Amino acid sequence: MAHIAGAKRIRRELFCDRYAAAVTFSEYGLHFNTGCVSLMKETAYVEVLLHPAERLVAVRKTTQHNRSAIPWKALPVHARELIHIVYQLMGWKKDWKYKATANYFSKNGEQVIFFDLTSCEFQFRENKKLTKAIPSDWISGFGENLPEHMMLCRRALAEKLENWKLSVAPSLVEGFELDVTPLTREQAEQRITEMRCANEKKQ
Repeated sequence: MAHIAGAKRIRRELFCDRYAAAVTFSEYGLHFNTGCVSLMKETAYVEVLLHPAERLVAVRKTTQHNRSAIPWKALPVHARELIHIVYQLMGWKKDWKYKATANYFSKNGEQVIFFDLTSCEFQFRENKKLTKAIPSDWISGFGENLPEHMMLCRRALAEKLENWKLSVAPSLVEGFELDVTPLTREQAEQRITEMRCANEKKQ
């Protein structure tokens, strides 16, 4: 990707494109639209991964034998527990919907899609009318410097790495190993709050 000094990447969300690949989070689950599904056409099942520290959701191809597999279709996916974790992690309003645009990568036959949870449009009901909105800082700063965007969306890393190792098993979040006593909902919420606060301090 050529770098033009002083140029900024205009956010895709500022263009009115209803066909843009995106995922929508609601209090009931998540919904990958047709644009998302078309990015990985020859895929029947995917695995959804969450990186809590970097606020990223990733989607990669898997088989139906993976207990975490979900059908790769443009249909709502009911995932109340995952949604509860994501909304708590991000501090989102539970009755609002959040929409994140896809960052798609393909190399040597491997494909992965990233969604940045810190860069979402949102929808809420006001006087029984559905209102769509964007963060105010998107208006004051309509885009990002290209090198910054390439680092944040992993494009620079994707271009540099020869082997993505997409088939490796996901790593467990510290404190959630299989040999520990499962946390109660209250303990899980407290852990998520602590993780969010720790991440905000680093920023």
